[in-house]
Amino acid sequence: MDDLSTECRPAPGRYALPIHLVDCQDNPFDLSPAVNAIMKAENWLLERMPDDQPLVIIMGEIHEMASHVALQQAVLKAHLEQLQDKPQRTFSFGAESPKTENNDDFVSEFDMSCRKNNEDANLANIHLYNFLSRHKISFSNNDIPYFWTERGLVIDTDESEFAQYIVKKYAPAEMQDRAIYRQSDYRDSSLGIALSNRAIVENALVHLERSQSKIYIQKTGLSHVFGEGCCCHKFEDSLVNRFEEAGCTVLPVFPALPDFSWETNIPEEAIPRSIQSVTTCFMDSSMFKNLQPERKNIWERMFGTKEEQHYKKLQANSGTLLEI
Repeated sequence: MDDLSTECRPAPGRYALPIHLVDCQDNPFDLSPAVNAIMKAENWLLERMPDDQPLVIIMGEIHEMASHVALQQAVLKAHLEQLQDKPQRTFSFGAESPKTENNDDFVSEFDMSCRKNNEDANLANIHLYNFLSRHKISFSNNDIPYFWTERGLVIDTDESEFAQYIVKKYAPAEMQDRAIYRQSDYRDSSLGIALSNRAIVENALVHLERSQSKIYIQKTGLSHVFGEGCCCHKFEDSLVNRFEEAGCTVLPVFPALPDFSWETNIPEEAIPRSIQSVTTCFMDSSMFKNLQPERKNIWERMFGTKEEQHYKKLQANSGTLLEI
């Protein structure tokens, strides 16, 4: 981690590991090693990339893991502190949440309501969105509009003009019929992830220009970052590839799980690119799945405020990085 130059990176290969590999095994609840690595890699890139090019930090997460969400908040705090000495390093934040008609550029009451009622890692997300709101950080929901059904996540090609536009522009000819998207959970299919990433990039680029930011921090699920080998999500459709195609410099942040396998979890063609990421291993992987409202009371009676205790442990072990 001492030298971030290209000379010390391993040559791209089938089993190459990222040079920015952050081992959190000594203290899985301490977010500071990961934050330090991200900021160091960011600074290395900013000193070498063209002045007119934006830097996009893609922060992958398992949605149910509070530590992954808390890391995003800690990185935001590091960027706020960086602004004091480097005011030119402006930044904004995008979420993998359905695009709404709200163009306010800040977290809305609707956004907070969604976090409180529908989000996995519920408490960590509430703290994250409170942080965004409290510090007036420019914010945008960037995903293709979708909604929940008993069949899964369905892309909203009926009501959303933006979803219709993305499907028309990027879906193959045989998938242009809007009715197709009502029949199944296409949002999490290979095509759905590809369309989602197209929507995220288009919305993020608009938000970047509107907010006049040098740095863009995009929150997203892990399968969007490089793609996913076992689920046939292609690297060419990934956020890393689509942002780079759009002319951005990209820093992927990839919190790998303990059972992560480079051969199966990301596509083979993504492995050479993955060595230029910040990858964490052995960060705390406790999961907090959101439940339907009718099941919440019994869950709370059985387990109490488990995520609250967990979050306080992350806060206590991470210095001053987590502000509540």
